[in-house]
Amino acid sequence: MPYRYRANCTKCDYGSDLLWLPWALYQRPSGHTFEVAQQLVWCPGCGKVTLAEYLNSSKTIEKLRAIPAIKNVYEQPETEWSPAEIEAVLGYTRYPQILHLHENVTAYKAWGARQAVMMRGALELHAQWRRTRKSLAHCLTCGSTRFTPLPVDDKSEPMDAKHPSCGGTLKFTNRTKVKRRPRPTIWTLEGKYVGESTA
Repeated sequence: MPYRYRANCTKCDYGSDLLWLPWALYQRPSGHTFEVAQQLVWCPGCGKVTLAEYLNSSKTIEKLRAIPAIKNVYEQPETEWSPAEIEAVLGYTRYPQILHLHENVTAYKAWGARQAVMMRGALELHAQWRRTRKSLAHCLTCGSTRFTPLPVDDKSEPMDAKHPSCGGTLKFTNRTKVKRRPRPTIWTLEGKYVGESTA
């Protein structure tokens, strides 16, 4: 479900609403899709708080793929997860937000083969994509590649932050659920906007 936040600056008259949509999707040439990792940013191109792509490094992806529970899931499905390995996976999915993957890996009380199979498939896809991705991360509103990441807490909630435009403080209030369920937005593998999903 989407959430709406209000951002206001303590120094200038800036104020805007941010609608954090449930997901955005990359579409492969085959038509298959996978989630965009979204981060909270200040975009000077938009002149506002908005969302942007986040491109995890190939090194980060490969470190996760090497976790024994993930790497060996088909040969040794009962391989145990260490607390550090669980936290590494959660850190990858929680923020920058890969919402549905995060919800899926946290849906079960115990960590086992289910999470390993989900992460193995997702990471294989992410690794293939990162090897071919050429462009920098884009703002998901205007397409700019120049923006300033803003901090979030351990629950992925926006935190007070310096307003890059004037040096004041951006404060976030009024976190509310939005009842409507918008269709996913579709992006090319290079981060160019295609449109809303028709499915």
